[in-house]
Amino acid sequence: MLSPYKKYIFIQKQLIFIIRSNKISNKGAQNLEYVLANFPKLQTFNLWIMHCDIGHSGALGLASALTRCSNLSTLKLNFSWNQIQTQGVTDLGMGISSCTNLKTLVISLTLNDIEPQGASSFISAISNCTLLQCLTLNMSQNLIGPEGILSLGLALLKLTKLKILAINLKQKIIFQFANMIYIQYHL
Repeated sequence: MLSPYKKYIFIQKQLIFIIRSNKISNKGAQNLEYVLANFPKLQTFNLWIMHCDIGHSGALGLASALTRCSNLSTLKLNFSWNQIQTQGVTDLGMGISSCTNLKTLVISLTLNDIEPQGASSFISAISNCTLLQCLTLNMSQNLIGPEGILSLGLALLKLTKLKILAINLKQKIIFQFANMIYIQYHL
């Protein structure tokens, strides 16, 4: 058992948390900052924290934790069925953008009441991850609309090293996205 009075530093390079349908709420998500502080050499972090009543302050706590993870090359987050909303996704994007060595990002934000401004801020922030080669993004069943989709498309153009791209914005929205990008290129 870890003593709360001693600081432990772990040398593991991979960390996986899977938490589903648990009421850890914002406080539990914010505590991840303290956990991640013990893994300074972390390269791969998988966090599935679905349906756990996480709001924007919980997302801010995780974003703050990610700023300590400068060695991360792979980040997989599933925040589906929470309530991080526009402010939470904006903060999360800022936290992810501080992971300067990130090459693979897999993120699912299904059903989080994210509006166009949040989607735009999020994708704009992660477009600063210039080493990103693989991006899987699921923002289905949110409120991002055409404005958020257009911002997404324009920000993706900045990811010049991207080799693998998978996006889920629900079927109808994907066709709107493709049409907007086509129009943007041909104006």
